[in-house]
Amino acid sequence: MGFVVAFNHPPKMPSWFLSWALPQELHDAVMGDLIEEYQEQVANFGLIKGQIWYWRQALLSAVAFIQQTQRGFIMFLISLLIFIAVTFMGMELGFETSAYIDVPSVILVVLPAVFFSIAITSISDLKNGGIMLLSDKAEFSTLQLLLAKQSFHVLGNTALLMGVFSSLLSAIAIASNLSAEEFSSVFGPAVGVCLLTLYYGLAIKIICYVAEQKIHNKQLQQESA
Repeated sequence: MGFVVAFNHPPKMPSWFLSWALPQELHDAVMGDLIEEYQEQVANFGLIKGQIWYWRQALLSAVAFIQQTQRGFIMFLISLLIFIAVTFMGMELGFETSAYIDVPSVILVVLPAVFFSIAITSISDLKNGGIMLLSDKAEFSTLQLLLAKQSFHVLGNTALLMGVFSSLLSAIAIASNLSAEEFSSVFGPAVGVCLLTLYYGLAIKIICYVAEQKIHNKQLQQESA
């Protein structure tokens, strides 16, 4: 009996998506009605058809409300995708995309930036900042908003500074080890790798700046309410 009941629970992924998109005042009523309808569909038409029906209804209901409840997240996501698309377009026009990918350079920039941000604020503040970006419905205190904003501020600035610092380290290493015979053949690629850390740091700074301003806007709306 418990086995049958377990299978009568609706799929988790569409349930989570619908719960994320629904207005708070309609959440319990809509979710309750949909689950009841789902159980009737399973009883009448079987598990597979019931799940297909539930996926369809949950997605349609979520789309109907998402523009109202999560507009800020959608605009942030669109802006981020446009930034990534423009960046990749520039990479393709300039040279092979693989020339812009270097894992050690990413580690040199990202790892210290994340740890400095956590050291100044906390993991929970950085996590709250991520939640603020992903959900316009999430409610936080003024202090939590300020700390989350500071987390992104420190993360972006530290990433940029680590990019400059790592590029200088690479430049010193290149200047110390590059002979006159190797200069013409090695200098160009070496400088390209040297500048990658600065490139990654600047990219992270741009994203963190936008995230910081989004949280700042949320703070202003909360203070004026």
